Amino acid sequence: RSSDLMVNAGHGWGNDSKGDKKFAPGSHDANGVEEWYRTRQFADELIKSLTNKGATVIFTAGDAKQVCDAKRKYNTDLLISLHMNAAENKKANGMEVFYHNGDNGSKTLAQTLNGKLESDLGAKTKVKADNESLQIKSQA
Repeated sequence: RSSDLMVNAGHGWGNDSKGDKKFAPGSHDANGVEEWYRTRQFADELIKSLTNKGATVIFTAGDAKQVCDAKRKYNTDLLISLHMNAAENKKANGMEVFYHNGDNGSKTLAQTLNGKLESDLGAKTKVKADNESLQIKSQA
């Protein structure tokens, strides 16, 4: 069977505290290019690659609640959420791979991806449970 995957390009349309639609582009790089634009470019390439390999891919964008609601609605096997953050703190760098807390398959996949990122890219990466992200304060 083909895998049903959901790819989320971080940021984009969401709701503000009043429930009104609001565009939230995220942070930007040194050239002023906003995160939502970069994540959408990356998501488009990732979706093309995954569908070429036979996966069924659903694209989503928006705030965390919308993404989680879509994940539940479509009951996909995997959610890949892409973010490209910026920080004033020069010590803040590397990649983070999150897994669904309490799901051993998700944790194993995150650890495998982490190892691949480190070996192929020489990247500094961290593996964290999704509930650990609530403890991280934005530095952008």
